[in-house]
Amino acid sequence: MRYQDLVKLFRVLAGRKRLEILSLLADGRERSVGSIAEAIKLSLKSTSKHLLLLAQVDLLEYRRQKNVVWYRAVEHEPSFLRPVMHKVRSAR
Repeated sequence: MRYQDLVKLFRVLAGRKRLEILSLLADGRERSVGSIAEAIKLSLKSTSKHLLLLAQVDLLEYRRQKNVVWYRAVEHEPSFLRPVMHKVRSAR
């Protein structure tokens, strides 16, 4: 991984709402953008932007089903992130 990729990853992880999203999706269940937005008390538009950033750094996977986008956490995050993700999961 290049330095610029690490910088982007850590910037994404620095956002409170993005950490809330990761914590919410840590159970492995798939959720729609609307249900995520409701859970973290944020607009659909803002939530979608946060989800996109998390997907761009390969922390989330998504699929489209008609007009609904479903997100879930990746099964295997990079090994160097495991301690960080453990903290995120336990911070609920």
